[in-house]
Amino acid sequence: MALSRSGDLYLRLRQARNRIVIARKRLSKVHPTAYVHPSSYIAKDLIAGSYAFIGPHCSIAPQVTIGRYTMLASEVAIVGDDHNWRAPDVPMQFSGRPAQHTTTIGADAWLGHRVIVMRGVTIGDGTIRSEERRVG
Repeated sequence: MALSRSGDLYLRLRQARNRIVIARKRLSKVHPTAYVHPSSYIAKDLIAGSYAFIGPHCSIAPQVTIGRYTMLASEVAIVGDDHNWRAPDVPMQFSGRPAQHTTTIGADAWLGHRVIVMRGVTIGDGTIRSEERRVG
């Protein structure tokens, strides 16, 4: 027997699953109505507003805030800003790490499949990025 997606039982089961995934990933600053796909890698300090949606296989670095109603499609990545590349005479793995910057994605934004957001960027409310490209 298939479970109707419009039914009350389906809604309760989905909310319960969301709470379990958020707890398992130790995302204490993610709103309980947010959806985080279990396959996504999420830094523990993520702040996500109500009804935010993080799709499958996303990768979200530390110091990221996602506004309410914002959707991240599959394989969205928020990356970078963690290598000191200003010293070309020093091998990358020995160059240290610069100060990290926060990334903010506003409310009711939509980032499509495989969008890459460079850390330290602010994306405004209602923004749509729907093609594979770097933002930042």
